[in-house]
Amino acid sequence: MVLNERYYYEFKVGDIQVAKEYSKEEAILKKKQAIKKINQMFEALISDGKNQNLKKVYLISKWLHSYAGYILFEPKFVPQRNMAYKRGNIIQVNFGFRLGSELGGVHYAVVIDKENNRSSDSITVVPMSSLKENKKVHKRDCNIGNEFYHMMQARVNGLIAQIDREYGEVHERVNTLKELLDAMQIQQDDPEQFNDAGDKLKLLLKSAIEKNQELSEHRELLIKTREELGYMKEGSIVKVGQIVTVSKIRIIKPKKTGDVLAGMSLSENTMKKINQKLREIYVFEE
Repeated sequence: MVLNERYYYEFKVGDIQVAKEYSKEEAILKKKQAIKKINQMFEALISDGKNQNLKKVYLISKWLHSYAGYILFEPKFVPQRNMAYKRGNIIQVNFGFRLGSELGGVHYAVVIDKENNRSSDSITVVPMSSLKENKKVHKRDCNIGNEFYHMMQARVNGLIAQIDREYGEVHERVNTLKELLDAMQIQQDDPEQFNDAGDKLKLLLKSAIEKNQELSEHRELLIKTREELGYMKEGSIVKVGQIVTVSKIRIIKPKKTGDVLAGMSLSENTMKKINQKLREIYVFEE
């Protein structure tokens, strides 16, 4: 049985292909059944009261909220609006809530596609995770050391320094414009001329203040990224055994060339290690 793009079931009766369209009533019934089951699951987990189950409720709820957003956004998604990705690039992906030992949540990941067309709406990746102290690396994982940590640390620190310089320049511009406005208010020989010039200065001042706000917000995001990187300080592992193809809708960053992860790639030697591990796990020798 196959659910095709037009949202009806296709199945075979003998050699005859049969298509059954959904009705609104059937969709509503399935929705009610699903909501009932989800509520039963949540109530059981909450009633149990164990911290691990309360955490599970939180994570599942968070994922359902995100997933609903992805579904609603899907008809408007245009993959060409994202930047192009190539093998070895590092991207950040929301893998969602998953079962058992499947890696879920938001993780960095390595692009594995040999070629990925910009128009393609999906991409194949292997997720990354931090190297845990005193924990043995699984045989299906690839230890890449702290290469990624050092690359990201240098990139983030460089961007923060650049923002600080730009912020200082804009801040100085704001002060200068304020001083000019104050001076004009004292010496307004021609009220009409003053109002015209004053309006122009106010627009420039508003633009400069907005730019400062934008820089401040960008800096806060970079600081948060740098704090998150602390988990990768001991090293990173690539979960080669969990290679997966995902929709590009799940990509958090980079989406445009100005994003902090844009163009960041693992070295050729590291990619060779990952390639070797892929062969060990998935390539059969006759």
